[in-house]
Amino acid sequence: MNEPNRTQWQIRCAFNGFCKRTLKNEAINAHGEIKRRQLQEVSFSDLTPQEENQLYTYDTYFEHDEAEKSFCVAGKEITAKLLAEALHSLPDDKREAVLLYYFFEMNDAEIAKLRDVPRSTIQYRRTSSFELLKRYLEERGLTVNKAEEQRLANGCTGVKKSTGQHPGGIVVIPKEYDVYDFTPVQHPADDPKSDIVTTHFAFKFLHDTILKLDLLGHDVPTKYKMMEKFSGLNVLDLPMNDPEVMELFISTKSIGVEPEDIDSEVATFGLPEFGTKFVRQMIVESKPKNFTDLLQISGLSHGTDVWLGNAQELIHNGICTISEVIGTRDSIMTYLIHKGLDPSLSFNIMEITRKGKAKSKLTPEMVEEMKRHDVPDWYIDSCFKIKYMFPKAHAVAYDMSALRLGWFKVHMPQVFYAAFLSVAPGGFDADIVTKGKDNIKAVLREIEAKGKDASQKETDMIATLQLCNEACARGFVFLRPDIKKSHSFHFLPEGEKGIRCPFSSMGGLGEAAAESLYNACQGAEILSVEDLRTRAQVSKAVIEILRKNGVLDNLSETNQLTMF
Repeated sequence: MNEPNRTQWQIRCAFNGFCKRTLKNEAINAHGEIKRRQLQEVSFSDLTPQEENQLYTYDTYFEHDEAEKSFCVAGKEITAKLLAEALHSLPDDKREAVLLYYFFEMNDAEIAKLRDVPRSTIQYRRTSSFELLKRYLEERGLTVNKAEEQRLANGCTGVKKSTGQHPGGIVVIPKEYDVYDFTPVQHPADDPKSDIVTTHFAFKFLHDTILKLDLLGHDVPTKYKMMEKFSGLNVLDLPMNDPEVMELFISTKSIGVEPEDIDSEVATFGLPEFGTKFVRQMIVESKPKNFTDLLQISGLSHGTDVWLGNAQELIHNGICTISEVIGTRDSIMTYLIHKGLDPSLSFNIMEITRKGKAKSKLTPEMVEEMKRHDVPDWYIDSCFKIKYMFPKAHAVAYDMSALRLGWFKVHMPQVFYAAFLSVAPGGFDADIVTKGKDNIKAVLREIEAKGKDASQKETDMIATLQLCNEACARGFVFLRPDIKKSHSFHFLPEGEKGIRCPFSSMGGLGEAAAESLYNACQGAEILSVEDLRTRAQVSKAVIEILRKNGVLDNLSETNQLTMF
């Protein structure tokens, strides 16, 4: 082994000393901060009941607000009472068509199927309602022209009732500035009394100006919990090197179906970050052989200009394999260090590349140094194409989740499908799925044939239908909701091959209604449709949804006995 040059050795020692001092100072600062906090903070366990009561309050929104809410449209003041009266003035069939279309987000075809009438009838009922509503408003001195009428009608479609609030991120700005200098803000849920504001902007425009901390939601831990509940196993005890699980990323062999059965050459539906059409095609083209290759795929699928026009072409042309391409940002530094480049220089090249700044900041001297250490030309060219790279730690987290869920998919598939759908139904419609595999595939083909003309609801349903189609291909049966056996939200394993759908899986049925139905059916004998409606306190529309899905087939309409 060659002894390092004395100058290089001195630089290395100086760098090591700097790192040690830095870590020591940071440790001192951290301990000091902890001590300062301990002097001012009190553990929750040490609080008295009186002190605990001061930590929360009860919301009393609108408790004393008796003023009627109103809003202005085209210079006219419209109240909620007036709208309700206008809708109430419509005939029952027309009012139902309007409400189902705009408030239940059902299209004309879905409403027509629900009411067992032609689609054109529903369209007529809905459109003719505009004239009646217009006449009602005009009678009360509120004149609306045709253009405004159509504008209002269009505005009702696809618009959320209010803005939501969810974990997205925290924007950090210099203290001498105000947040309004950088981005528009809004109170969540349109509540001006809220002391919380959320930002609404495309962060790419501010990426190089301010700092953003991401707060990401993740449903995988909840899926773990559901699978543990159904199986009695601890996900942390599952093996991470099961060959049959790895086979999911190679073929459909381990789930016992043919590729044409599920319209996919690999069996990764339902696995985090591996189930989309784009990533499945990446898997087929890259041919992963081990966990490291899966990390590469996760990095490539989340980066920008790292796969298309870059790694894909290199693999396709036989220049390198999936294990050799640039997959994650960390691999750039480790690869260059392995090639013999200075660690500091390797780090700088990684930072320049992963931020997409190679064309402007990767100097000829840096390129020459890489070539001097036998870094291939294709590798250097790839650096110049990259605009953003995924960190390896993120890829590891995704892939570990995929392998754990994949174990259940291979060895306990009934648990896998029930738990997965319970956590993320994604537009599940029991009326479609309970009719079997042929109907699922027919609906999938219908949605795919629409292309970009498909509604958002239909697009969101594709991934769920693909997973359900796979389950059916493996012999599992989705059982329609049942008042005695269904949960409000959870899909339940039943028998050897059955998966019982919950009340919430029925199209058009809201969460509140599902919960009410479940609670009403617990520990009580439901004697009739009338009895169910009374106990659950649900509307006629909910009863019709239940009737459509066959839930009421074995119930009489009323509690009264008939002699005939």
